[in-house]
Amino acid sequence: MVSINQFIVNALSEKISALQTLDILEKSAKRAYREAFTEALSRVPDVDAPKNDTL
Repeated sequence: MVSINQFIVNALSEKISALQTLDILEKSAKRAYREAFTEALSRVPDVDAPKNDTL
């Protein structure tokens, strides 16, 4: 059985982790260059995924 204190601590921990992840992603996005991303995507071959790699 989980106490209410354990539940609250776990919920707060998960929220803080999510906020930290968001902060990291936002900082990373600010350093990104759309042109470099587009250029990298242009190098990917335009082929169908293998049968074992589809949803």
